[in-house]
Amino acid sequence: MSYNSTPTLRCTAPEDLRIEPEWQLKRDNTVFEIHNGTQSTVILGTKETEVRLKDISEYWEGIFITAIYLHSEFSLTVSVYMSNY
Repeated sequence: MSYNSTPTLRCTAPEDLRIEPEWQLKRDNTVFEIHNGTQSTVILGTKETEVRLKDISEYWEGIFITAIYLHSEFSLTVSVYMSNY
């Protein structure tokens, strides 16, 4: 993804998971929760969820962004690696 672009990361489950996920960002072995802010909009749902990034900068380079669904019966983790190609 190029700098100053506005990508959308979407996670769609095959069925309603009955819980909302937590979006996280991992960089240099430090994990941060992603919330609505100046560079991101988080839309939560039990079947589909997304993060819309705005005008991304080099800060987002080389990090993993993860949607995590945690439930007493199961857990589901989906990750994407951000790279500037």
